Amino acid sequence: MPETPSRSKATRNDVAALAGVSTAVVSYVVNNGPKRVAEETAIRVRQAIEMLDYRPNAVARSLKTGSIKTLGLVIPDGKNPYFMAVSTAVEAAARQRGYVVLSASSNLDPDVESAHLNVFEARGVDGVLLSSCVQGAALTGQAIPGLPMVFLDRSTAAGINTVGVESRAGAFDAVQHLIEHGRQRIGLIIGEDEYVTGDRDRISGWRDALGAAGLPEGPVEFGDFSLSGGYSAGVRMFARSDRPDGLFVSSDQQSIGVLRAAWEAGMRIPADVALVSFDGIAESAFTCPALTTVQQPIGQLAEAAVDLVLRTAQQSSEIAHLRFSGDLAVRESCGCVN
Repeated sequence: MPETPSRSKATRNDVAALAGVSTAVVSYVVNNGPKRVAEETAIRVRQAIEMLDYRPNAVARSLKTGSIKTLGLVIPDGKNPYFMAVSTAVEAAARQRGYVVLSASSNLDPDVESAHLNVFEARGVDGVLLSSCVQGAALTGQAIPGLPMVFLDRSTAAGINTVGVESRAGAFDAVQHLIEHGRQRIGLIIGEDEYVTGDRDRISGWRDALGAAGLPEGPVEFGDFSLSGGYSAGVRMFARSDRPDGLFVSSDQQSIGVLRAAWEAGMRIPADVALVSFDGIAESAFTCPALTTVQQPIGQLAEAAVDLVLRTAQQSSEIAHLRFSGDLAVRESCGCVN
């Protein structure tokens, strides 16, 4: 190959000259098409790109292809380990497909969420994945006409693609596991928005399992999906005269707070109250006792969501609601001994 040109910033012409090909061939290799390039030629072009440290002009490419190879992601709480794991998985899935992700947190504020979505639209992202802090029928109002979107952690949304876990079935399995341990009065700790207006699948699963076993519904306490929210709900739960002997907590973050409240109240978990949780964050395996929890397949969810939003961006009009099964990770908080 000829000597490497000495320039501060390499161009496509430089790559073509070094590889001994036309600039069109360089474009075909960089963009993986539209025309096929012989493997031997493609290797020469890639070697030239590496030697020259060539960086294609992303703006020029986006004008030509109509894509900036960028997705937006909005999560409700950037401090929550579950949503941090979702962000990491989405970024990995997007990177494998040649896209980058711009991430933002709404901090549980619908107005901030809407502002992020408007910024992503203005920047011309190829699509947005949204784990919304908005509940109930108002959720569909977050959709922006013409902007490809996928709602995460939702079972359905009118006219919008969704990707989520089978929460109702997962909650059923979790509560049924407590029943198999002989627990008769199984309470619930959940976010108030979920109970009143939100996606109520976890509540329904709790009720389904109790009904199938002929058991009454146990006490319910509300707390936001955080350590402090779980702690406050746990304090109230363990102060009740009808406190439960089993407890389904709707998120691992809440459960960690509940463990603290139980310790302060002199309640032994699982001896006095057996506990099962939901999400499967990494921290759940390191609490004392370790949490039995419904583990969400975050990697699968992320890949499906990225593929779905890209398919939508390619003018697919078919609406899809994709669901994945969670697995009950059995540990110690339910009464099982590993």
